[in-house]
Amino acid sequence: MTTKKSISALVLAAALLFSPVLALPASAAGIRGVSAWAETEIAEADALGFIPSSLSKNMQAGITRREFTEAAVWFLAAQFRVDVDRVCDIPRETDPDTGLPVRFFKDVDDVYVNAAYYYGIISGRGNGRFDPSSLITREEAAKILLNTYLAYAEDTRDIASVALKDRYADAYSISSWASEAVSAMSAWGVMRGVTDSTFSPKGTYTREQCFVTFLRLWNYAPCSRQRDNVLSPVTFDSALAEIRASEGYEELWYGENGNYAAVFWKEGAGRAADTRFSVVYRDGGMRDVFDGFPKPFDYPDSVPGGFQWSEDGESITFAYHPTVGIYDVYRIDLAAGTVGKGE
Repeated sequence: MTTKKSISALVLAAALLFSPVLALPASAAGIRGVSAWAETEIAEADALGFIPSSLSKNMQAGITRREFTEAAVWFLAAQFRVDVDRVCDIPRETDPDTGLPVRFFKDVDDVYVNAAYYYGIISGRGNGRFDPSSLITREEAAKILLNTYLAYAEDTRDIASVALKDRYADAYSISSWASEAVSAMSAWGVMRGVTDSTFSPKGTYTREQCFVTFLRLWNYAPCSRQRDNVLSPVTFDSALAEIRASEGYEELWYGENGNYAAVFWKEGAGRAADTRFSVVYRDGGMRDVFDGFPKPFDYPDSVPGGFQWSEDGESITFAYHPTVGIYDVYRIDLAAGTVGKGE
């Protein structure tokens, strides 16, 4: 699809790298208000890093069209294994009269909505409107789930289907534009009916249902990061080249093994210098994990032992000494691209 071909253009622009202006993963803030039936799957989605902190509370509340779009963009970033701000930093035309970026929709100018439109995940409700504050319907959710899949799946010939009229008594009320998506999500086990025989296409959705179904898309769809068959737009070599081409690049520490490279570095100079710790994946993808480090982080004085690889090569630990005689151990989970206190 056209949007997928455009992804490679983002890789070439070093200016798109690391602009940490968006929400932190929910694992940093905790999840609140989850129903008992959803607890296990929500915890798994949280561990995979695609629940933004802005949507991690009131999980039983209805989810709006804008919020569901935000979830879709976070999920797409997880599939590409890149920071979400990279997915959101998209090219936009400029209005020659105002000098401002051209709006995709009349009623909303939002980074997640814009990114989702660019990647072909959403198309709005017509007449230039997106209707961001309305609660999303179940058939709209199915459509966005499928479109998100199409944005990262390399082979789209394997879209499953079921005969909706044989599965749901209310199949006649599913909109024609949503029937393929409802069929695919039903066939993959991503979405289920509200009863054994009723889909309720015009019914609404909750936040926890949103993330549970994105998790099932991750686990059950034929193309997924979970199956190691998603091609990231960021390759190993291009990521390292992009980092090292940054203005004022200064390498503080570097290590690599068969699966990862880890780069602790600075961009810029003086007080304007920006410190980064980047995890680069051998099979594609890159994440900046420095936001999870303790603050202030005065390297190397506060980390006299340096960075240490685990025996299995899947994590890096460091002992942080904020003051003499006191230290905390931190662990960088390389696969997840997260940082937390270790033992």
